[in-house]
Amino acid sequence: MLTAGEGAVSFKLAYDEAHASCSPGILAEVDNVRQFMETPRLRWIDSNTARESTGYWRVWKDRRTVQRVTIGLSGPGRVAVAALPLLRLAKRMVVKTRAPTGSDGAAAR
Repeated sequence: MLTAGEGAVSFKLAYDEAHASCSPGILAEVDNVRQFMETPRLRWIDSNTARESTGYWRVWKDRRTVQRVTIGLSGPGRVAVAALPLLRLAKRMVVKTRAPTGSDGAAAR
């Protein structure tokens, strides 16, 4: 956990899948919570988890939306920022076409 002022950020967790049944990611998050609670100056912590995370909702009950803002400062920067929505759309289309299919050819869900 990295701390600065009143806040902290936890690292993205990774572990050996062979130990998945022991829930090492959840155990590490519980330890992050313990460290957070034992540090009086901290008022918030970013768990560094996606909203779609299925397991961490058991540890992190509250949510705060973090927004990304991008500003182009020069001509090329403004063009790049203007192209971002198109690039995101293209990425979604590529991911959708690469979606695994089931035995009947239908996209797996």
